Amino acid sequence: MGAFWVAQHIASSRVVSVSKPGLSCGLILIVLGFITAVPSSFALGQVGPRHVLMWMLYGSVLGILAGMIVANFGWRCLIRFAFPMLVVILALPIPGRFNVPIQTSLQGATTTTAYWALKLTGYEVIREGFVFRLPSGDLGVVEACSGIKAFKAYLAAAAFASWYFRLGLFRGALAVSLSIPVVILANGLRVFEMAVLQESFGREATQGWKHEVFGGIPILLGLGIVIGIVWILRSKRPLPDSIVAQDQSVQKVSVGAERILAGVLLLGFALCGLAIIQPSVARTAVPDGNPPLESIPLKIGTWEGEELPVDPDILKELSCNKAIFRRYRNSLGFETFVWAIYWSTAKGVKGYHHPDVCMPARGQEIVMKEQVDIVSKGGRTIPATYREFEKGRERNLVYYWTQEGKEFWTPEDEQAAFHMSFPFRWIARRSGPRPADVADDRLVVMMATRTWGSATSARPILTGITGELADELYRVCPWADPKVTSP
Repeated sequence: MGAFWVAQHIASSRVVSVSKPGLSCGLILIVLGFITAVPSSFALGQVGPRHVLMWMLYGSVLGILAGMIVANFGWRCLIRFAFPMLVVILALPIPGRFNVPIQTSLQGATTTTAYWALKLTGYEVIREGFVFRLPSGDLGVVEACSGIKAFKAYLAAAAFASWYFRLGLFRGALAVSLSIPVVILANGLRVFEMAVLQESFGREATQGWKHEVFGGIPILLGLGIVIGIVWILRSKRPLPDSIVAQDQSVQKVSVGAERILAGVLLLGFALCGLAIIQPSVARTAVPDGNPPLESIPLKIGTWEGEELPVDPDILKELSCNKAIFRRYRNSLGFETFVWAIYWSTAKGVKGYHHPDVCMPARGQEIVMKEQVDIVSKGGRTIPATYREFEKGRERNLVYYWTQEGKEFWTPEDEQAAFHMSFPFRWIARRSGPRPADVADDRLVVMMATRTWGSATSARPILTGITGELADELYRVCPWADPKVTSP
C-alpha cells in the first residue's frame, strides 16, 4: 500500500480532480458501511478471522472511506482514489469455495509444466497425480507449492504497473491475464529446480533455507517478466504534465457538516469496538486449549504405534490448537494412519477441512462415500463417514468424523461449514439457553489405510482399530465422549 500512495503522490502533479462535496451521499455510504461493520466485528470477536468476515469488513471499510471522500471532496475525487482502495482486495484470502478449485488447477498446471521440463531434459521420472517418482525419491507438489501465493502477488503487480503506466482498461486487463501463465511457468520452473537439486545433491538440498532461497529465484524472475509485459504494452506517447479538471473551484464542507461526519465516525467505531469485545458465547471444556491427545497409548490391543512428525504448514493452514499424527501396525504388518486434531472454541470455526478437499489435492479420486455407525468394544456408537480414494492401483480407505463437544456433525453440517453464513449461524445456535455440560471444542479424527486392489479384507481391520482408538480417545477427552451423559 505504501507503493500505491507514493505513486498517488507522484501522480498528483499530473492530475487534479475536484468537484462539489456530497455530504448526504457520503453520510449514506458511511452509515451503510457501519451497518455491516458492527455485526462483522461482533462475529470476528466470537469466531476469529474467517475469510467471509474479512471480506465483509473490507467492504465495510471501503464504504466508510468512500463516504468520507465523497462527503469532503466529491465523486470525482473518489474516482481518482478508486484503484488504491480496490486493489487491496488482492491482499484478502480467497474464499474456500473459490480457493480450492483455483489451487487445484494451479497445482495441476505446475505439476504438468515441471513434468515435461524433466522429461525434455532427460530425467527419469514417473508422474502419479501430484507426485514425481524420481530415482532419488519421491517429490510431491503439495498445496503450498501450487503457486496460489505467487498468483495473487503477480496479479497485484500487474494491476499496479498497469495503473501506474496508464495502460487503460483493455491493455491493463491483457497484462493482468498474461500474468497467469507466467505464474504457472515460474512455479513449474521452481518445482523443476527442486527436482534437479534433489537428483544432483540429495533431498537435503531442497530443504530449509536452501528451499526458500533457490525456490525464490524463479518467482522473482517471473515477477520481472510480469513487469516487462506491462512495460511493452505501455503507451509510447509521453504522458501530459497536467490534466486539470474543468471545475477548479474547491468547495469545503461547513463546520457543522464536519461535526456531523466526526460524530457519525466516532459513534460507528465505538459500536464496532463494543461489538468485538463482547463475551464469548462459546464454551470450552479445555480452558488451556491443550487436551492430552498425546496420552492416547501407542499400544492398543495388538497394534503398535509410533509418532510421526506433523508438517508445520498443515498446522498453520488448519489453524488448530493441537494435532497428533501416528502410524499403527499390527502383527500382520497392516498399517493404519491416525490424525486427531483439536480446536478450542476461540478458533473452532476459523477453518474447516475434510478428506474431500485434501485427498483430491494429492491426486486421489473419490470412488465411494457413505455414512456408517462404528460400534466400539466399549459400547460407543460413532457416526462417521467412510470414503475410498483411488490413484492407479492404490486405494486409500478413510474413516472420518467431526464433533463439537459430544455433538457429531452430519454430512449436512460438513457442507454448511463452507457457507458464508456459517459463522453467524454458529453464533446464533449458542446464544440461547443450553445444558450446562455442553461444550463447543471441536475434535476431528481421521483413520486411513492404504491397500492395492479390493478393499474387502482391509475395511474390517480398519473398522476394528478405529473403534479401539475411539475408546482410548474418549478416555483422555471425556468431554467429547458420546457415552457420558450429564448427571
